[in-house]
Amino acid sequence: MMLADMGAEVIKIEQPGAGDETRKWGPPFRGPDSTYFLSINRNKKSVTVDLKSEAGRKIVYDLTSRADIFLTNFVPSQVEKLKLDYDTLKGVNSKIIYASVQGFPLESAWKNKAAFDLTIQAMSGLMHCTGDPDGSPFKVGYAVTDILTGMTMLQGILGAVIHKERTGEGKGT
Repeated sequence: MMLADMGAEVIKIEQPGAGDETRKWGPPFRGPDSTYFLSINRNKKSVTVDLKSEAGRKIVYDLTSRADIFLTNFVPSQVEKLKLDYDTLKGVNSKIIYASVQGFPLESAWKNKAAFDLTIQAMSGLMHCTGDPDGSPFKVGYAVTDILTGMTMLQGILGAVIHKERTGEGKGT
């Protein structure tokens, strides 16, 4: 969202069929889509692609060959299975900036587990800080760890853009 707000052409890949599940996170809705989906996907283009098919991967590789940045939030095992890892995409575009985010460290036993905002709020102890001192923990009212993760990822991407401008080399972040 922030890259699109800054003027980047952002192409979001959604799964065939339902697409991004946040389209249904309402009410409120504007037409068939939730206002939440519309707000976080503003200024983005969207395409549905079956990443599990060879034809779908060919579409992604074609887009990547002309892209400056590739972002993914799949767990590492899924990235490898889909052949969307940095080494594969660097073979398609040697100057690609590759940004990958996941919830758990790559060196941990949990590296291939999906993480959601609520999970990270609970595991980090944040919910304990916001909870009732004599009772249960409370979730922060909005997806604070998702937002902070996106902002941190943007910082890494912009650092990689500076590196690419100086050296001509892409970078995995």
